[in-house]
Amino acid sequence: MSKTNLETRLARAHVMLLVIPKDQREWKTAPLARYGAYEVRLVELPSISNTFVFWIELFDRNRQVSIDSRGADDFEEALATAERLVSRAKELSEITSLHETKRRI
Repeated sequence: MSKTNLETRLARAHVMLLVIPKDQREWKTAPLARYGAYEVRLVELPSISNTFVFWIELFDRNRQVSIDSRGADDFEEALATAERLVSRAKELSEITSLHETKRRI
């Protein structure tokens, strides 16, 4: 994914958090990228909403757990964090696919 594409997705996700409803945990989430079971998303958590402008999370959809997350005070910092987590999501997805292929052999 290009930096420009991720930048656009991050900006759209930030706006989307303003209008989407909260889930049962009182969170709002907007996806940025997904590789297999691994999703990078922008999250609005009630407990950190006054701390960071952006909260980016790498989430494992199969296990329903957060693998990594980080707050950012500005857009450039959030973009750098998103790039790092997208790269990690892609790597984890490739490793998972490799392990699944080896199990089948």
